[in-house]
Amino acid sequence: MTTTEQFQQKKIGFSGPRRLLPVHQERLMEILGGMAIAHAMVLVGDAKGVDAAVRDWAGAADIPVECFVAAGWRPWQLVQRSKDMVHALAEADGMLYAFPTIACPEGLSPGACKSWKGSGTWGTVAYAVSWGVRVSVVPLEDFLLPGWLDRKDSVGVMQLRG
Repeated sequence: MTTTEQFQQKKIGFSGPRRLLPVHQERLMEILGGMAIAHAMVLVGDAKGVDAAVRDWAGAADIPVECFVAAGWRPWQLVQRSKDMVHALAEADGMLYAFPTIACPEGLSPGACKSWKGSGTWGTVAYAVSWGVRVSVVPLEDFLLPGWLDRKDSVGVMQLRG
């Protein structure tokens, strides 16, 4: 490992719902268990659900975690927490993995992120795409993905189906 590589730790962010059914939790753990994240730092929020599962997984795997804490539980404070994580990913040329359990709300897309329409996961994905962060969307349920994931202005977006 060169000196430059030593100081450029890869950052990988995670986003998903606060509530997971047992089947979602099982699928998420299968996916996380299959990830080869060497020399990386995990960026994640302080919520329950996917955030908590990722923090537990990273801790057990001895992967460093940067936890983004919301200043409160008002919607705008939760949005700010996600935006702060996206900014950190953009600055580090990191990547976001998102694990939605519902379809993207109608009208939510990159560039139209004034309201996240009640979906922090999809709002985070749209915001990350608008900031040029590479994104992998891994649905934990079967639903249609939004068309904007295929648009040319969403360069770097990958879709993975579980």
